[in-house]
Amino acid sequence: MNGEQPQYSLSQDLARTLIPKLLQLIGLGVVFYFAIWLNLYLLNAKDSTKNYTLIITIIILFIAVIIELILIIIKISKNKYLFYQHKLEFKDQSIPFVNVTNVYLQKNLLDKIFNTGTIILYPNFKIEKISNVNQVFYYVQKLVQITKQKASS
Repeated sequence: MNGEQPQYSLSQDLARTLIPKLLQLIGLGVVFYFAIWLNLYLLNAKDSTKNYTLIITIIILFIAVIIELILIIIKISKNKYLFYQHKLEFKDQSIPFVNVTNVYLQKNLLDKIFNTGTIILYPNFKIEKISNVNQVFYYVQKLVQITKQKASS
């Protein structure tokens, strides 16, 4: 990075990342809960044992979901897309703008629901789950264009 300050920094959209993950965790928790309930039912466990076990299961699942959501929030807040004058960085990935052959905008169903999107910098870089995707898309296109013009002159 040689001390260069980023011109722009961008985080993934928190709601776009958290809500699908939360729904996934709740779905898996429900399956897990019913699997335990079925085991207790088939083992003909006492009612008090069933109740205690199911309450403990619910508490453990709730704590696991909360911990997972906190870890996701920490991960999202640490990982930012950093735009420099001649390159883009995310985590340990970096792509110089002169290597970008094309810039695409992609939106799937979840992106349409959350008004987010993915910008693909061809050949091998994605800016995923970001809000204001159209504005960022034009910004990235302009950066790539300016960098290529400077490199060719």
